[in-house]
Formats: sequence, C-alpha cells, structure tokens
Amino acid sequence: MNIIESYLFDDKTISIDLDKFKDNISDRLFIVGFPGSGKSTLGKYLTNIYKKPLISQDKCNDLKEKDKIRKCWIDSIKRKGIIEGIYTLNVYEKQPNLKNYILNQPVIILGTSMINSAYQAKIRNEDNIKEFLHLMNFNIRRVNKRLNQFRKDRMNVPNANIKELIIWI
Repeated sequence: MNIIESYLFDDKTISIDLDKFKDNISDRLFIVGFPGSGKSTLGKYLTNIYKKPLISQDKCNDLKEKDKIRKCWIDSIKRKGIIEGIYTLNVYEKQPNLKNYILNQPVIILGTSMINSAYQAKIRNEDNIKEFLHLMNFNIRRVNKRLNQFRKDRMNVPNANIKELIIWI
C-alpha cells in the first residue's frame, strides 16, 4: 500500500495573484483545499477584511438534483466575491470552456493534509457523525489528484504572483 504524502503532511498554503483581488483588479477570489481544511473559516475572515460577499459552494449540494447542483457550481464561480469550495475543481476539470477563466482568477490553495482536514471536519461536525463518515469515504485520491493538478496548472500561468501564506485565524 502506498502512502500519499499529502495524507499525512501539510503542504504550503499559497496565494496566487492575491494582489489583484486586494487592488480590485479582479472582483473574485477562489479558496480551494481539502474538505475540512478551513475554506469557510478563511472565507468568513476575508469577507470581513475586504467587504466582499462570501459564496459557499457547499450550499449547492442542498439542491439534490445533479443537474441543478452542477449549474449552481458553475454559477458560483462567475459571481463576484470570495468563492470557497472544493467544487471549483470539479468545474475546472469538467468544463473545458471555463478552464482558462478559472486559471486566471486569484486563488488561495490551502495546503492542509487530509488527516488534519478530516480531524477538523470531525470537530466541526461533532453532532453529525453521518456527515463525518461521508467525508471520510470521500474519494480522497481523486480530490488529491485534482488539487495537485490545479495547483500545478495555476502556478504555471505566466506572470503569476505566487506567495506562501501563513494563516492564523
């Protein structure tokens, strides 16, 4: 059995072109990372600093029907504000016409390990063990693959301003 390093060890949290969001050159900022990595917490914090709306992609899952969920994910990435959610990676991977659009937006990629993310999700969902078990059964390898590919692709965009972030909230 192979142990994937990102299961156990945190990677660096990075921002790419965050200055474009701070300087109002871009009117949206994506926050991506493993489930339970702190996307919502960071999004709420940044909303208070930048006075921009927070768009949570998790709310799309309440719609139940797959087509409506996908449409909600796509609509969310086009809105102005701070967009947090792992589902940006689904749109990035499955909507080729939106790939360049997503690649050219400011982004924060949280480097939290899967173990740490799962632990944080368990703490957050103490009363909802069913949701925690669902998270643990989430296709970890697929999420890890998508996140790593997105990180690589986004870092290779010409003239990208890449910075390591240390976040204390």
